[in-house]
Amino acid sequence: MIYCDTSFLASLYVTVDVNHGVAAKAASRFVAAMPYTHLVELELINALRRLLMAGKVPEAEVNAMLSQIERDVRDGFLERKVLNQTALYREALDISERRIALAARSLDILHVAAARLLGAGGFASFDTRQRSLAKAEGFSLVPSRIS
Repeated sequence: MIYCDTSFLASLYVTVDVNHGVAAKAASRFVAAMPYTHLVELELINALRRLLMAGKVPEAEVNAMLSQIERDVRDGFLERKVLNQTALYREALDISERRIALAARSLDILHVAAARLLGAGGFASFDTRQRSLAKAEGFSLVPSRIS
């Protein structure tokens, strides 16, 4: 399973995103559903709403993306995963301590902790700082390189 952070999923759903093609190509190769945690859901939907409020994507397109996300959950392309919050935060604190030199952001640490708890083998992201953390924690990165 590949854990997909918000930067990856937003690129997948927002067709005008500069990384959309790379995300779509990578996702087409996944053999398992992408985990869809509460954290990912909150960040993804909020990111879409922020694009709307910034005037970067029209309301009709945002509504279409939200509907597509709902269909993808229903069809199993995105698989809802509920994590034990105590375990998630304990894992995040452990990662924070191990990777103090990276000065990672809290949400990045939470995503990497979620990926670890879910047993993901790979980590999909376009966020360079988060990719550094995921790599330090032993995940293979998707895509393997970003420009």
